[in-house]
Amino acid sequence: MAYTSRSSTQKAKPTRAPKSSNASKSSKPTRRTRLRSASSASRDLGITRRKNQANTSAKVRYALIGLGHIAQVAALPGILNARHSELRALVSGDPKKRAILKKRHGIAYTYSYEQIDDCLANPEIDAVYIALPNDLHYEYVIRAAEAGKHVLCEKPLAMNAREAEEMIDACAHYGVKLMTAYRLHYEPATLETLEKVKQGDIGEVRYLTSSFSYQITDPDNIRLKVDRGGGPVYDIGIYCLNAARMFMQDEPTEVSALLARSLDPRFDEVEETAAITLRFPRGRLASFVVSFGADEASRLEIVGTQGRIVLEPAFEYASGLKRTVTHGESARA
Repeated sequence: MAYTSRSSTQKAKPTRAPKSSNASKSSKPTRRTRLRSASSASRDLGITRRKNQANTSAKVRYALIGLGHIAQVAALPGILNARHSELRALVSGDPKKRAILKKRHGIAYTYSYEQIDDCLANPEIDAVYIALPNDLHYEYVIRAAEAGKHVLCEKPLAMNAREAEEMIDACAHYGVKLMTAYRLHYEPATLETLEKVKQGDIGEVRYLTSSFSYQITDPDNIRLKVDRGGGPVYDIGIYCLNAARMFMQDEPTEVSALLARSLDPRFDEVEETAAITLRFPRGRLASFVVSFGADEASRLEIVGTQGRIVLEPAFEYASGLKRTVTHGESARA
């Protein structure tokens, strides 16, 4: 039985491959040419669920789709160094990049984006790690699910709630796992901080503030393109949002936001800065500011009735996080 998504509109198969993070500006595709229902995807790709080749290594065998910056500095070494994971395939539109990384790391298979069907049909691949621009997450998650591959997808999972719901539905329908590759849920300093909050080390949390910013200097960076899912809220705001939800141990009941941009032409399409306030149950508040036009900042402060915890840096992946706990006038790391 073919899976039918929540959307009743049939969408055409996209004809473009992903671009690198500093690709030049292209003509804007319509939503209808990019998004497809899962039922039409089955017909377009000719993919049916198949049983993967028996995996006797007790490791999850990944194909890494997208070889941009985050894939090379975080995802690729992460998979290679994980005890229960194995990197079997690389997917990229750059043949030179594929050849170099294949040789350097001894990867068995490489594919171009035009060969993605062959990659997904490979029985030696159990799962895919999707490290593509935000606007392509939906497309490739659906395709992987239909091929019977589990999915680990870079944040943000989708461009909007409807896409996310359809991705979840498709993976459930085809019996595969779907997870956002959000590392802070497993970062030691973050987990230790959460334990302190749960144990009441700073009393009851009353409010939380955070900031995350850096300068994007390349005007052609896809993070500055609205049709590619750009803007600081999608790129770095999710760290602050998830931190608030994690440490409040609840979901917000009300959200308000202010978006701002200077006269800098870098921000003709997306906001430069966003300030967001979240109301949580029991009279608690969280607020954060994110920006692509300000100096580097990465800070989180959780204030309770009996103390406070500061993480600075709070969201970095290239360096360790630092925590300071304060009770009254005394502070300790």
